[in-house]
Amino acid sequence: MKKLRAWLRLIRVAALPTALADVWLGLAVVDQFNAPNAVALGLISLAVYAAGMILNDAADVEEDREHNPDRPLPSGQIPVRAAVIAGAILLGAALAGAAALGTRPLAVAGAVVAFVISYDLFLKDTPVGPFNMGLCRAFNVYLGMTVPAAHEADGAAVGLLAAVPIFVYIVAVTYASRHEAGRPAVRRAVALALVAIIPFQAAVALIFWRPVAAGCIVLLLVPTLLLKNMSHVT
Repeated sequence: MKKLRAWLRLIRVAALPTALADVWLGLAVVDQFNAPNAVALGLISLAVYAAGMILNDAADVEEDREHNPDRPLPSGQIPVRAAVIAGAILLGAALAGAAALGTRPLAVAGAVVAFVISYDLFLKDTPVGPFNMGLCRAFNVYLGMTVPAAHEADGAAVGLLAAVPIFVYIVAVTYASRHEAGRPAVRRAVALALVAIIPFQAAVALIFWRPVAAGCIVLLLVPTLLLKNMSHVT
């Protein structure tokens, strides 16, 4: 049980519903929000998000030994090698799942994976890091617009407008997160902003007059709040 809790902390289990909200928003704005699409693309999004969190901590393990020694990797609860392997498996599974859905989902999922890897390993501490993270989440929204019916209806072009506010939101939050080390108030504000993206995404869905999808997105707050004591979200 202790090992399972460590893995749940590592993948930021409390923040996983925000990744679901991304693709659900994308599906909503192109009017393709239904159970099969929500499940299939949702699983791909969850796998990429969890892998990104794992690789992020693996890349930061030396820094976390000083600033966050209680986290799963610096504390030794999970070996770094095992974490990297798990992250790679999740990314591979996400790409395989996207490939099974078609070339468009694969292309967009591949872009999300590329943005995740570039952020975690190369760009996190650079001036373009927050923009890279914004692209991760914006393309995650666009992943929901890659279902064939959306393109047959030529809805994806209009739906791209939904990715823009998510991009801006995440860029702002990522910039703020750079100042959270040693500042509990800033860390709490960033954590709150990451949770608040769910009602923000629901509001964007309502702009496109998708009340059912907006309601489902808001309900993702329930697992987020229930799981918040099991893991941090930043």
